[in-house]
Amino acid sequence: MQIQNPTLKAYADKISAQLQEVKARIDMLDAQAKQKKADMHIAGIQALKKTKEAIDKKLHELKTTGEGTAARVKADLDAEMTTLKTSLDELTARLKG
Repeated sequence: MQIQNPTLKAYADKISAQLQEVKARIDMLDAQAKQKKADMHIAGIQALKKTKEAIDKKLHELKTTGEGTAARVKADLDAEMTTLKTSLDELTARLKG
């Protein structure tokens, strides 16, 4: 199902692009952690991957939802993306330190 509302479509495209960037960062951290044999960081990376998957599902929900629930789904996506990015930044800093 395609999103008919242009504003929602632009929002969904923005979130999709951010998720692609997040995936690239997670993959890079995963490689660094494995290279350093940093098992405690690998567990954190797995948690980030699960959070990203949950956001992917929310994004799919946004694409298939009606206008009435779109605002709630957008709010959920914004909150989850903020949490994911913060966690990703924290893990990046710990892995570099």
